[in-house]
Amino acid sequence: MERHTGYHYGEGPLGTLLQNMNNLAQTKASTIETTSIGVSASKDAAKSVKNDLNDIFAAVGKKDSGAATKAATKAENDLEKFVNTL
Repeated sequence: MERHTGYHYGEGPLGTLLQNMNNLAQTKASTIETTSIGVSASKDAAKSVKNDLNDIFAAVGKKDSGAATKAATKAENDLEKFVNTL
């Protein structure tokens, strides 16, 4: 029996979330009033959320509820930062 070792972010709701975040950052990049600093902040915030989701997945895989909860709280905060960069 083969064991599934990771989540493919191109699939399912998380993949859709990350694609939408990247699309929003790109849309911001294409607007006239956007500065390079704003685009960078959006992309950096999107990367932070993706990293947080990886941390949640890793913690769940280790059955570490404390680390999963901490990563989920960080993901929530980073997602709010992402939205505020738009």
